[in-house]
Amino acid sequence: MKQTVSLDEMRQRVARLIFGDDWIGGLTDEQYELLRAHSPKAQPIVRSDGSTVHVEHVKRCPTRIAEKLDRAIGRQARMGAQYVTVDSWIEDQGLPVASTDRKKFNEIVRSQAESLRLVPVERRRGPPPQILLRVIAAMKGDISGGLLSPHDLDAMPDKELEFRYQAKRERVRAARRAVLAKTEI
Repeated sequence: MKQTVSLDEMRQRVARLIFGDDWIGGLTDEQYELLRAHSPKAQPIVRSDGSTVHVEHVKRCPTRIAEKLDRAIGRQARMGAQYVTVDSWIEDQGLPVASTDRKKFNEIVRSQAESLRLVPVERRRGPPPQILLRVIAAMKGDISGGLLSPHDLDAMPDKELEFRYQAKRERVRAARRAVLAKTEI
């Protein structure tokens, strides 16, 4: 009789190889409770033109738990990305999601073990990334891709620009001015 290995066991073994001690796996009950009570929630905002956008809002957090909440939010985001990485590796190996033959799984893990191990990446040298150039390129891409019109970009509130392009207010304002200067409204 063939022995099988569950998806959960596959995840745990592959994750330990890829992430080692950095594998999060799960949050504590306290962290889940903090996230449930205080994490950002998407709320609809009706703009002046009548359209609605969903932007994350957060309520004021008591000072005594703010640091724990920030840590829980970060761990939750990293945990999700770690699970996606592990699941992608399992899927790339052609292993069934439900369960698979333990012997076959062990052979694949052994053959891939060296390539799975995390190799420390050296810190990049050189000038810091050009945030303004990235934001300008993203705005131009949204306009050329039909996601935004120049008029929509011009009318978009700064808070929404910051959220959408993940940059500080000064950067998104400067990028918008540069993009609109070269585009007809």
